[in-house]
Amino acid sequence: MEAEADRLRRLLEGDLDEDTRAELETKLADRPSLREQLADMALDAERTQRATAAVRITSDAWGMDPSELSTVDVGPLLGRGGMAVVHLGHQLKLDRAVALKSLREEYREPEDVSRLLWEARITGRLEHPNIVPVHDIVTGSDGLPQVVLKRIEGETWSTLMKNAALVKERFGAVDLLEWNLDVLMAVARALSFAHSRRIIHRDVKPSNVMVGSFGEVYLMDWGIAYDLDGPPELEEEGQPSGTTGYMSPEQLGHHDGRLGPWTDTYLLGATLYHLLTGRPPHAGIPVIERVDEPDPVPPIPDHVPEELRRLLTRALDPNPVTRTTHPEDLRREVLAFLSHRAALRLADRGDRARDEARAAGLDAVGFEETSLAADLAYRAALEEWPSCEQARAGRRAVQTLRVQRALDDDDLHLARRLASTSEELPAELRARLQRAMADASANAAKIERLVKDADRGLGHRARGMFGGGFAVLWVGFWGTVAFRPPDTIWPLVGFTLGVLAVGSLVIRLKAPQLFENRINRTSIMVVISSLLMLTVWCIGAHVRGFDMATVITGYLFVCAFFTSGMATLMDPWGAVSAFGFAVAFIVAAAWPATLPYAVVGANVVMLLNQLILNFARAKRGFASLPPAPP
Repeated sequence: MEAEADRLRRLLEGDLDEDTRAELETKLADRPSLREQLADMALDAERTQRATAAVRITSDAWGMDPSELSTVDVGPLLGRGGMAVVHLGHQLKLDRAVALKSLREEYREPEDVSRLLWEARITGRLEHPNIVPVHDIVTGSDGLPQVVLKRIEGETWSTLMKNAALVKERFGAVDLLEWNLDVLMAVARALSFAHSRRIIHRDVKPSNVMVGSFGEVYLMDWGIAYDLDGPPELEEEGQPSGTTGYMSPEQLGHHDGRLGPWTDTYLLGATLYHLLTGRPPHAGIPVIERVDEPDPVPPIPDHVPEELRRLLTRALDPNPVTRTTHPEDLRREVLAFLSHRAALRLADRGDRARDEARAAGLDAVGFEETSLAADLAYRAALEEWPSCEQARAGRRAVQTLRVQRALDDDDLHLARRLASTSEELPAELRARLQRAMADASANAAKIERLVKDADRGLGHRARGMFGGGFAVLWVGFWGTVAFRPPDTIWPLVGFTLGVLAVGSLVIRLKAPQLFENRINRTSIMVVISSLLMLTVWCIGAHVRGFDMATVITGYLFVCAFFTSGMATLMDPWGAVSAFGFAVAFIVAAAWPATLPYAVVGANVVMLLNQLILNFARAKRGFASLPPAPP
């Protein structure tokens, strides 16, 4: 290291032989760190020279030969380009460090000199903060022109573009993408200014951009710049100019080869593509293939933010007519993207949470937490940027996911609530929700019907009223029959059928609600069946030749049977009536002489039981009853 430092110092002092100097300049061209060391040493030497010059000027400022004031001392090599080299220089008349651009030894033809002067004059016309100033054109010791430029202390953008640590160390930037986009926008401003002067660059790429030590951005190398209003005498016939991996289709002869601001916009888009993907858009494609057929828009990786994807698609459109025309338009789109980055970060957070919610095997609590987190992130993004399509699409996706999960979990209430707040659901999911709602309505109606069918309280007042009235009539008739039996069964049959006909008609006209639920309808059917069975018993007994006492005794058994059925249907305490008829049947069968008293007693028990039950249930309600039979 000390040996290299000594050789650098001797190079600055001009104390190296030609071979050693050539060897060291080769190393400088290949090693940026060595060039930086040389630049620091040159600055130290410059400060010393300034001090000496100050003394000289103070003592005899105007004693210097005027020709000496117009010269530039040539220092060590700083860089090497296609047809030129750049050395560190010292401009004597202004006593400052400069960059001195001169032709390489193999490029000394008149057209090469013309190209160098063309670049100098074009660049000299473009006085802009993002374009390197041209200070002067001087004649070198070989008699050829040399261009005096502002010396830029820094690195090429291509060196810094992916080096987050170095960018943070030198410029304090914590967001590498944002820093790179700021550089891109500075390049766009330089191009916009050049276009206002009718100049296009034609070779925009990261290696042609310098970033100074204090963050200054300069668009370099205007060697193939094109004056839209000037003669194309410096163009090589049939030879495309530019860098193949970045060049626009019209630079390769497509679309009539018509150049304009849109050409630099394409190059700027290609530079952005390189920034986002790590390579030029047409890297590795032979130029002959690109000349034969225009390229489509290069594939843009999925990791590129959607807004930048759209921007790139427009900037890299092969057709100049539909391409983003001006670099300023692209710059504004990039600026808009930067202003939306907070929203996009929130949208990215929502995407991650949504993907986690989609993971298989996530329990209900975990799903709800992650999906809700995703929804909140998307909502926050939309508050930052209401037009954020990524957040809008992500929110629709997570809302769809939540509705699907609610339907899968049979939580229709949650699914309906989520659907009511969703901006848009897929048609098939909305159809599924509607089917589930229809099924739920049908099930609810079915359950309501079942509950209503089993409701013993429905129509209890009508049952009590008609039941009590017919019970008094029934007890009176059978009490009379018990003490004064008829000679035949026909009065019994006529009374029973009459009660059946009149009772059915009165209930249908005056108490239709008794037909509205199943348990009442079943009870009515039991009563009807019992009256019919009683009629059948009377007729059967008559056919068999049974006496009237046997017919009436059998009546007690039939009544015991049907009142037990009513007790099972309507109220367990109705079994008291069934028990009364059963006891009366047994007593009358065992002691025929007690038949009248047994009939009257059983009917009175039934009457009292029905009255008590109806009044008691009206006060206590029917909730305490056992479930109705299916």
